[in-house]
Amino acid sequence: MIIGDGQVLKVLRRLQISIANENGDEILALCPGHELRTGKQDNSPSWSINTSSGLHNCFSCGYKGNLLTLIAEQKDLYSESNMLDIKSAASWVKNNSSLDLNMIQNLLSVSQEIATAPIRFVDESELSVYEFAPEWALERRGLNTDKAWKVLLDNNVLWDTETSSWILPIYYRDDESSNLIGWQEKGELTRHFRNRPVGVPKGKSLFGIADHKKFVEFNKYNPSKSAVVIVESPLDAVRGQAALRGTTSHMVMATYGATITDEQYRFIISNFDNVVFAMDNPKIDAAGKVSITKAYEKFRKFGLECSFFNYKRVNPEAKDFGDMTDDEICIGVQNPLHTAFGLNYVFDY
Repeated sequence: MIIGDGQVLKVLRRLQISIANENGDEILALCPGHELRTGKQDNSPSWSINTSSGLHNCFSCGYKGNLLTLIAEQKDLYSESNMLDIKSAASWVKNNSSLDLNMIQNLLSVSQEIATAPIRFVDESELSVYEFAPEWALERRGLNTDKAWKVLLDNNVLWDTETSSWILPIYYRDDESSNLIGWQEKGELTRHFRNRPVGVPKGKSLFGIADHKKFVEFNKYNPSKSAVVIVESPLDAVRGQAALRGTTSHMVMATYGATITDEQYRFIISNFDNVVFAMDNPKIDAAGKVSITKAYEKFRKFGLECSFFNYKRVNPEAKDFGDMTDDEICIGVQNPLHTAFGLNYVFDY
């Protein structure tokens, strides 16, 4: 497959990738995926891309793929199932280069295979370099209580002392067991935020999924207690679970972001009868409003009912659970806004 005509170079410039050297059909540059994989910027050009095939590889950190997977990652293009959105990358190419349609189709077929690669498990020992969060970080998040400590331990939430970041594990669960597939790093004092490894399919999981079997066992004699609260952030899930413990039977799980994937919906619908969505306050956060709207439409499509956290009653100015007291979280969950009233009722405050 030959791309040619300087199109790869044009794409790299559009992506603002710093080019170090051109040698025949190879372009050498600072690796655009290096910092995400290693936590450090590439200071010595170790990444190259072939201008004929579009295949690229970093000899230092192992970042590799083809032209469309490069575009999808650099432009942060992901599908609802959190896989690389190769079709959107192809559309970007059409608008930013003069590659012909047949070439794009050839790239598309190869890229889809890369984007849908099987899930890879990560050895739990990789988390051994981290430790339990310090008292000051727990206090900042309102997690310095016995209840919160138990939730943190149950979900293996850890701390990176070098970057002052929370380590939030991502587990993939099948019928037999839960296996680590990566983690999120979330800075406490900075905007540091990374998924490890890059491209980890977090949309195939929910934070708290590794603890779900315990929840089921605890409530096995009372099926009516199959209730869940869905939030965006794992730390909000910890905050919510600690606040609700001992007052309601709800489990609190997080989607690792504002997007709820089809796989996450399937797990929620299959395992819970009572669902309360507590995405970020739609009055303050546009992404939260979009998530609530999609959840409403998805449940209506399947003829199912759900409800939404009652921000309007407890604290209309709070962005999420992190801005609330335990009592406010409990009241908002126990007095949710039902889908029967429609979205206008949910948003009207």
